[in-house]
Amino acid sequence: MGTFTFNASVSGLTSADISARVPANGYGGLEIWIEAVTAHTGYQTITVTYLDGNGVARTTGAIATATAPKVGQVFRMPLAAAGYGVKTITGVTSAVSTAGTFNILIVRPLAYMRIPFIAYSESRDLYGTGMPQIYEDSALAVFVRPDSTATGLPEWEIEIANA
Repeated sequence: MGTFTFNASVSGLTSADISARVPANGYGGLEIWIEAVTAHTGYQTITVTYLDGNGVARTTGAIATATAPKVGQVFRMPLAAAGYGVKTITGVTSAVSTAGTFNILIVRPLAYMRIPFIAYSESRDLYGTGMPQIYEDSALAVFVRPDSTATGLPEWEIEIANA
């Protein structure tokens, strides 16, 4: 969706058409994430309005960052319970912070893995991930949300099956 300033209040947005990048099972499973582009001051509060996969207007729960977001830090937005995925973003409201910019991302998680403690190791084969469809021009990213500050850095290796 692009970059927004720390105290954004924008409505009537029309995001890019992502229908060609949505798997055959539809918009279910798509999520909204916030990514800090520049360092923030203050504890930011963000709410996003969107159309779900059925075209119904929905609003995320408001998140309060509880810390001043750092560059690259990401936050997953809580979607409306009654909705079905995310089709497009229609508005963004942000308050409290006094500096900083952030991106709004619509993402499709390929796998979730837990890092419960330092030096934890887990391996999954193609069947263990469910072999999600990855498009030729997909942008892959690893978001890490460890259980504590002492879990260490993850090491990732990914294998993609190509038909």
